[in-house]
Parts: sequence; structure tokens; C-alpha cells
Amino acid sequence: MLVPLRRVLGAGSLSVLLLAGFGCKRPETALKERPAQRVELVQKVPGLEPEEGRVLAARIAEGLGLPAAPPAEPGGASIRVLRLTLAGGPDRTESWGLGKTWLDSIGAGTLFGGFLGSGLPFYVTPTSWKGPGIGAGVGFAFGVIYGPIQYERNQATLRELGYLPWKFRARWEVLDRHQGAEEVAARSREVYPDLRGLLHPVPGGPDREGRVRRENLEACARALVQQIQGGKADRR
Repeated sequence: MLVPLRRVLGAGSLSVLLLAGFGCKRPETALKERPAQRVELVQKVPGLEPEEGRVLAARIAEGLGLPAAPPAEPGGASIRVLRLTLAGGPDRTESWGLGKTWLDSIGAGTLFGGFLGSGLPFYVTPTSWKGPGIGAGVGFAFGVIYGPIQYERNQATLRELGYLPWKFRARWEVLDRHQGAEEVAARSREVYPDLRGLLHPVPGGPDREGRVRRENLEACARALVQQIQGGKADRR
């Protein structure tokens, strides 16, 4: 049985959530009202060199029209900061064969289908194993069908680029900082930048790994600039 959201949260809690939702400002709106003066990058990308992190932050600042060298914090006035948190890295499926890709697709489909079938995402209390069983069966069938499709797509991308696009996840906050204290003016949801159409082929040869990494970081910077501005990334 579907439990109404009002009963789950309570009337008072629901009102608070609705008011919070209406009062929450979008980051692009906050930046239009008062532009940021610096970009701060909190990076959680394995293997990323400090210099590469600085270059990435500089690319994003440049794309947003901010000075390359951020100004020093003034003594009395507040400064607006765009703090970006970035995680992710290479696509783990790049070296997978058909069998491993297929098994992963089946496993993920079965688990996801069983979870949906339980009703938990829809605030439904499970009363039997029938729902999860049916959902798992549907997810299994989907995984069987999708696995070879995903493998062929990966192979096509490898033939075109020589690598698979990296997978990133990011979020950002607009902060107003004053004498060591800071206030969050706006916060984004977590996003997954789409690098398709922004990447170029990287042939084999010396420093191929480094060139692939730099290509993905450059594409990520362009995608994030457009998402922060509320648009879509353009291919260079």
C-alpha cells in the first residue's frame, strides 16, 4: 500500500520541507545576482596531480570569466566563493570483455529490479517476497538484453577515441565568506557531467595515459562551466 508523503513526514515536517524548497536559491541565480570572485576545487580524483588540479580550477575560472589569480580576501568586506567538489575517474569497464560486461549488467539489473519491486523507493512496506521476486526477474531479463548492447557501445567508443570517457560526479556551493566565517548562499545537487561530444581521439604512443587524463579533465572543465551557468557544453 502506498503511504502518502504527508503521513510519512507529518503535516508539520511537510510544510517545513515545502518552505525550504521554495526558499532554496539555485546556484546560477545566486551567481548572476553576485558573481563569484574565486573558484576553490576540492578534488577526489585518484591519481590527479596537484598541478593538474590547479589547471582544472583555472580552466573553470576562465570559463566563468573569473580572474586567473583569485584576489586576496579583503579585510572587512565579504568575498563570494564558488567551491566545487569533484570525484570520479576512468571508466572501470574499459578493459572488460563481453562476459564480464554481461554479468555486471545482469547483476545490476537484478538488484535494481528487486529493489524497485520491494516498493521501498515508493514508501511501500513490503508484505511478501512476490514483488521483489517479480522485480528481480524483470531486472534480470533487462540485464541479459542490455549487456551485449553496452559492450558493443563501449567497443564503438574505443574504436573512435581509443578510450572510454571518464565518469565524474560533481557538486558546487556558492559561499559568502567574511573574516573566516562562511555562509552557504546556494548549493547544487550532485551532477554527472556528460563528456560525450567533447572528447577527441588519443592514439597510442608515449604518455598516452597522461594525454587521456588531460583530455578528460579539459572536457570535464567545459561541461562543468556550462552546467554551472545552466547551459550545455559546446564542443571546442
